Amino acid sequence: MKKGLCLALAITAMLGVLVAGCDDNDVANGIDNGVDNGVENGVDNDVPDVEGATSLQFTVEWSNGESGSWTYMAKDMGTEDLKLRFEGVFEGVEEGFIVNGELRTMWALEDGVWVDQEIPAEYWDMYWDMWAAPFEAYVGELYGWTGGEWGYTDPYTGLQVRIYDVAVNPDLPDALFEG
Repeated sequence: MKKGLCLALAITAMLGVLVAGCDDNDVANGIDNGVDNGVENGVDNDVPDVEGATSLQFTVEWSNGESGSWTYMAKDMGTEDLKLRFEGVFEGVEEGFIVNGELRTMWALEDGVWVDQEIPAEYWDMYWDMWAAPFEAYVGELYGWTGGEWGYTDPYTGLQVRIYDVAVNPDLPDALFEG
């Protein structure tokens, strides 16, 4: 198995733990456990709606002993052609992944170079689900977002999760989603 796929499995297992504490009500309603969302005296109606977004960019940071962060970028949300890119630091190592639903291709950043992971067609859905689930869970957390930072504590792991630098419907060129 390629280095990127092994790392992808390890990271996804860890990310799955981060979002495992969210039930359907949490995803539908968002969770706000005391992180300042930057809104006073009600809802800021100028903040774009995450739930209806076609593209999205945000950073997720977690901590509880170990810490790390990922910046997610997504394009063509709500379609079968969803494209995801995420990069960040995991266990002190800079990593990145591109999962392109339109091209049905995955790339991993290995030693500063994007490497095609050559996913066999019969395994594509499994890998797609592995990467899309954490992203979709974070997006679900942002359904109640009204601006600023969003945060919660995972009730199962105790991890403090912070989502920030949220951009709704940014212009993300297709080239970002190709290795």
